[in-house]
Amino acid sequence: MAFQSAIEGITFCLSLETFLKSWNEWGEFSEETKEEVQEEESDFYADLGVSFDASVDEIKKAYRELVKKFHPDIQSPDLPKEEKEENMKRFLRIQKAYEVLSDEFRRKEYDLRKEKGETK
Repeated sequence: MAFQSAIEGITFCLSLETFLKSWNEWGEFSEETKEEVQEEESDFYADLGVSFDASVDEIKKAYRELVKKFHPDIQSPDLPKEEKEENMKRFLRIQKAYEVLSDEFRRKEYDLRKEKGETK
């Protein structure tokens, strides 16, 4: 069952790095946007809209709902450039939050840093 979940996770989402690389190749957003999102400190729980004690299933459900809303391929081509850019930033923050919170080790590490006040 764990193997099946791992396969689902792999096939469902791109890693942030792969996603950024592909979008850079397409030239759909500026380098400044990429750097801004990567350096930005945000509350991963707030980015996904889940509580601190959310289960992995709750995190996955929230992530999937947000991806359906903010994925660049789903965005209307009629949106203004500023709105597309903001949605891209939001999508990248969602990706980053999911990568950390869906991994048990990285989540514990993030929670410890958060308790110490090293991150939001």
